[in-house]
Amino acid sequence: MNNAKGPQSDKKISMRIFRHPKFLFLIGVASILIVGGAGIFSLLEGWSYLDSLYFTVSTITTVGYGDLHVTQTLSKLIAIFYMVLIVPFVLGSIELTVEIIHDKMLKGMKR
Repeated sequence: MNNAKGPQSDKKISMRIFRHPKFLFLIGVASILIVGGAGIFSLLEGWSYLDSLYFTVSTITTVGYGDLHVTQTLSKLIAIFYMVLIVPFVLGSIELTVEIIHDKMLKGMKR
């Protein structure tokens, strides 16, 4: 027997995720780090903002294609700090999303 309530239930779960204070905090900090990182790399490396944004996102997602790489010493130091700082925020937001969905599903099962 399937206890799922369909698309409406899924929509309610996703709306609760987006309103969760911890999730909003993590997304806010990650957004600031993405926009700021792209700006910093654009200035230091002389890249277009789009190239810098591409580098930033590929770094955050740990894809790192290697087509763009930092060349300046200061850029390298900032990139190291940036990688260590942003990856936990991305992982934290994924973990929190799964936790909220799991808790919601458990509450639904108890009814």
